[in-house]
Parts: sequence; structure tokens; C-alpha cells
Amino acid sequence: MLDDKILVTGATGKTGRRVVRLLEERGVPVRAVSRSGPSRFDWADPTTWEPALRDVTAVYLVVADLGSPWATEAVTAFTRQAAAAGVRRAVLLSVPGDGGGLEQESVLAAERAPAEAGLEWTVLRLRWFFQNFSEDFLRDAVMSGELRLPAGDGEEAFIDAEDIAEVAVAALPKDPWFFLKTGAHSVVGDQAGVHPPAKSRELDWEAELAVVIGRHARDVTADRAAEFIAGYTIVNDLSARDLMPRSDRPPVMTYDWMGQKCFDGAAPMGPWITPADYVEDCHDLTAKLWVNDVLKQDSSTDQLIHDVYEQIEWLSHQLTLLPGDVIATGTPAGVGMPRGDYLTKGDVVRIEIEACGELTNVIA
Repeated sequence: MLDDKILVTGATGKTGRRVVRLLEERGVPVRAVSRSGPSRFDWADPTTWEPALRDVTAVYLVVADLGSPWATEAVTAFTRQAAAAGVRRAVLLSVPGDGGGLEQESVLAAERAPAEAGLEWTVLRLRWFFQNFSEDFLRDAVMSGELRLPAGDGEEAFIDAEDIAEVAVAALPKDPWFFLKTGAHSVVGDQAGVHPPAKSRELDWEAELAVVIGRHARDVTADRAAEFIAGYTIVNDLSARDLMPRSDRPPVMTYDWMGQKCFDGAAPMGPWITPADYVEDCHDLTAKLWVNDVLKQDSSTDQLIHDVYEQIEWLSHQLTLLPGDVIATGTPAGVGMPRGDYLTKGDVVRIEIEACGELTNVIA
């Protein structure tokens, strides 16, 4: 991943500046460009494209007026130029897919452009991300002490801009990224109490489908990965967020993955292992997490950036996977860190993943 150089367009905007920050915190080289920033980039001025694309391997695309014919033409031309320049992957920030009409056809054409240019691609379709109440049009109402929102039967998903940035950052590098939790120290069972590290006050939750390896696996291809899976279970990938930053280290080491992820009780697991034969499709399982009966995460494994089989392929090319090894495959949006919402003593965390049962633990 550290060999990637990633271009972030709209780098001074709501999601762009967060994507830049998260990539830099991970030690990934970033080229941050925008119309108003020090490194200029303008969708309407193709002469700014070539300098931005130089030595870049992946791009984060934020396009104003997506859905207009000019924007579609710009994305199409840019992604072709990007592919010719050696870019391998693109993440495009898009809009809802249910508008219909000419405008929607233009949106779909823009979404298809990265694939048609030969790039690996991810499209992030956003409905609403204005609940960052410290900015944008809701800020004045919040600061005045009165905020009025429509009432009724309509439902609209609120997506935090930090969550959008996290998903984009996960999708931009070509390969998945893993860390270790030691089985003897980190793994605890269903109903077990969890004692956070003594120095941490920011313990976060992460509901994850976990894959249990059943056979020795070395250099396995994704199309054969299912043959090496014994079953599935649930893992709560607990993270001590305040043990993560290390300002005393070089930029490439500013994230302490062992400090935040590997401590006593950091991986509640269970309540059992569901045999693989009893899971029809591991990429279509609902996943939910509650803290004190308040729903925090509500998603599906069909949202994985790198699916289960891709993760097994990547890991088995790095090392030999052994029977009993467990791979936690990643968590959806809804963790506490973007809102400063952390676990405290007495909190009950409950995770339910379809076909895998329910895992419950108490913060002791």
C-alpha cells in the first residue's frame, strides 16, 4: 500500500479533506488538488490534469454537477487519460441511483466511465451527509439553538462524512490491509467481560464477519478460496482509538496498530462457528451492532470493499494460513470514532450477523 500515490480531487471539500487526512495518517503519499488549493485542478481545464496524474496509482474523484452532460464528458475523458498515465484504480463520489430521466442517464454514464477506461473502480452513492452539524447549511440553526427537521413517515439515511472518507480510503489502495490480534491474549468468548487498556478512554466497537480457515492454504486463488473455509463466526474488533496516534514516530509509523488493536480482550468472538455448508452466501449476510440496545451499525457483507475470497487470496500469498486461523473481514459504517462516541464501563455490546448467531459482551 505504501507504494501507492493517490490523487485526491476536491481536496479542500467536505469529504476530500478528510480523505487526505486519513491517507496521510496511514503514511500513504497523497497529491491533494482542487480549484482553490495550492495544487490547482479544474475539471473544466484539461491542462491541469496531466500534472495531477503524474506518478499516481489511484484517484478519488469528486465532480461538481455530476449528472450534467459536461461532467460526464469530463469524467470520461479524465479516466481515459488516467488509465493511459498508469492509474489502476478510481473511487468516484456519486449521487442516488433512483432519479430517472436524462440527468440520471448522465450519472450512470459517469459511473461507468472508470470501468470503460479499464480501471478498477468503486462508486460511492451518497444520499445525505449534512449531519456534520458543525459545518454546512445546518450549522447556523444549530448555533442559534433551534434546529427543525421534517416529520412524517419518510425515511432518509444519515451518512457521516467521516464514514464516507473511511470507505473511500479503504477502497483506494489496490490491496487489503491487515493487522494482528494474538489469540491467547485478545480472544474472549460470548458473555465475557472486557477490560479496556488502562491508558485508554476511547474504546470503539467494530462488528465483523469472521472466517475460520479449515485447511492449509498457500497461494490460493479467489475462485478456490471457498474450499479452504471451515466456517464463519462473529468478531467485535475492539479498538482503543486514543492509543492509535504516535506523534513521536516517523510519518509512516504514525498509526500504532498493535497498541490500538491488540490487547487483552480486544477480540470478543463467538458464540459458535457456523459450518460453511450452512452459509449459502457469505457475501449476503446482514450485520448489526447495538450498544445498550441502541442500534449503531446496520449493514451487510455485500458492502465489503475486498470480499472474503479476495482477502484469503491476498493473505495466502503472504503466508500459509493454518486450520483454525481466523480472519476478521472488516466493519461497516457506524463505528463511534467519527462522533466521539465511545464505550464506557457497564456498556453492553451486542452483535448479530445472519447465520452466525448473536455475540454479547460487557465492558467491565
